[in-house]
Amino acid sequence: MLFDFSKLLTRDNPNMIVLLCDSSSSMSPFRNVVSNELKTTKDYFAKLEEDNTILILRADFSGSYKERKVVAPNDLDTSFNTGGKSILYYALCRIRESLLFPEKGDEGYVVKMLNDNYSPNVILFVISDGKDEGSSGSGYDFNEAYEAVEDLNLNNVDTHFLLFGKENEDIPHRLGFKHIHLFDKNKSGIASMFDTIKECSRSKIIDTDQWFSNV
Repeated sequence: MLFDFSKLLTRDNPNMIVLLCDSSSSMSPFRNVVSNELKTTKDYFAKLEEDNTILILRADFSGSYKERKVVAPNDLDTSFNTGGKSILYYALCRIRESLLFPEKGDEGYVVKMLNDNYSPNVILFVISDGKDEGSSGSGYDFNEAYEAVEDLNLNNVDTHFLLFGKENEDIPHRLGFKHIHLFDKNKSGIASMFDTIKECSRSKIIDTDQWFSNV
């Protein structure tokens, strides 16, 4: 956990965009498409950032969990590597720790900003097909993930689940996500997914009273 991101904060109301991306084997056919969409999203956030402070935290999960440093939009890593089984529940618990309650007793990113007298707008986007194939081996299960989402909601993190394919439509509802968006499992669906990320982010940053959803 790194807290040197404070040097990136130039306004009292920073915006943190959190991208939690499924990079398991089921995403392999779309690896290049996702990478290209991340590039366009990076450019979009960079333009929004001209008049707003925007921080981005990106984490990918497959057979393992990889979390990157908090960065300004221009430094967003747009590479996308795939392989392994999905550990959705584990990843949700890990992102809660990073944002709120790290196991080592440090302050999570959101708590750190609040304690430093910032008023952050935090939006979590989870990109997943809703499957979990490997979390049980790590000691995390559905109930743990539900509690993680509940904690995020209670701490004013706007939680969005972007469901890639519709086989597990009940999962984001059962996990308690505030906003649920459904997309076809194809290239067009991925493009629509990232358009939704852009629109929801702009809505939260520019006009907090409007939300976009295709449910």
